[in-house]
Amino acid sequence: MQRMQEHLDRRHPGDMERYYPATYYSYAARRYNRIAGWMKGRRDRYYLGRTSVIGYLLSHVSPASSYIEWLKNLALPFGSAILDVGSGQER
Repeated sequence: MQRMQEHLDRRHPGDMERYYPATYYSYAARRYNRIAGWMKGRRDRYYLGRTSVIGYLLSHVSPASSYIEWLKNLALPFGSAILDVGSGQER
């Protein structure tokens, strides 16, 4: 792991800010709502096959996220690690 980090440090400029405008969405301060995050997690686990009364109830109030069907089709074991490479917030 340390060799990989050293490799990345050599190839990665330290001042990435200069490549992004000051209005870049990632710089905006956002508050994380822990309760909402917990509820989404319970709902998503229910959609992915985990039984949960709370997940069941939340699934009737809040529809599944767009990625849930995609994850179900992968048929990965629950708890698998997934590398998410993207541009953030579905942009």
